[in-house]
Amino acid sequence: MGIVFISEYADSGFVTGPVAVGKEPAIANQIVTSAVGNAQSVAFKSNTRLVRIHTDTAIFYRFGTNPSAVTATDAKMAANQTEYFQVMPGDKIAVIL
Repeated sequence: MGIVFISEYADSGFVTGPVAVGKEPAIANQIVTSAVGNAQSVAFKSNTRLVRIHTDTAIFYRFGTNPSAVTATDAKMAANQTEYFQVMPGDKIAVIL
């Protein structure tokens, strides 16, 4: 089973120039687990602008209002990878192993 950790941020920070980092503390945290098939997060909060995604297994992912990840056409994250993404409030992330 794969686990995807999601932290939501209302603001981003700056460290000697623009760097994609969330301003702590996060306004929300989620965990999405999936054994097989698509799994969606809950909708991001109304003030979420940036999310931090960390996955313990390789995944394909897609953002949107009702996303469905497809391995052949979507972006991929490697196991133990962490990335920041600018998002729209109310959107979700879908992941597939």
